[in-house]
Amino acid sequence: MTVKLDKRAFGHAKHLIRDGKVVKDSRDDWSEHASATKDENAFLDKHGHAGYSTWFLGVDVSAPAHLLASGVW
Repeated sequence: MTVKLDKRAFGHAKHLIRDGKVVKDSRDDWSEHASATKDENAFLDKHGHAGYSTWFLGVDVSAPAHLLASGVW
């Protein structure tokens, strides 16, 4: 698998950091702050897959082209 930086997601992450919308975790605490499935589904309903894709800084460039184009990967 080849992964490259998703520049749009990186820009989104920089804005979140600048705006103070971050959670500073200790090692392995990320799961305590992970979104619940119902919250992720609500986000998908409101923002679609393109908005959801900004949660992921890495893109698997070996994924099928139709998934890359849709913003899912």
